[in-house]
Amino acid sequence: SRLPTIGEIIYSLRSIKINIFKKIIHTDTKLMPTNIKCENIDYISDRILQKIKFNQKMIIEMRNKNYIFWEKYLQNKDLGFFKNLKINETICPYVFPCYAKSVDKKNKWISWGKQKNISIISWPDLPKLAIPFLKYDNLKHILCFPVNHQFDLTKIIG
Repeated sequence: SRLPTIGEIIYSLRSIKINIFKKIIHTDTKLMPTNIKCENIDYISDRILQKIKFNQKMIIEMRNKNYIFWEKYLQNKDLGFFKNLKINETICPYVFPCYAKSVDKKNKWISWGKQKNISIISWPDLPKLAIPFLKYDNLKHILCFPVNHQFDLTKIIG
């Protein structure tokens, strides 16, 4: 007695749409040369990685250099370090982690970073449901200093 809505039509055709999309993905990836082997990566990210040319060795070297820079620069700045974190030429660090002695000192470093246009990340707040089960006090003091490979921190901060 009535025509189906657009939503109902889309819902009824959902299995066909998924099968067509899978077929397109399957044929495209067969034709594409792959340099990076990543399992469980989505189609769009895989296409981006295939198109981007980057020098992995240079990225690792620059990130390690910036990591070591932060380690030396922050050594006498009243911050604690994770002593068991050691890097070498095969490790590509994401950030330089350390911890402040108090929330005030953490906030001081975050504002210092804003003044210098450096994104210093503090540990995010956990959901209130998780806090009773975790020792959250130490996590509130963790700071992550960036080691981006696009910048040479020795030239920026010196």
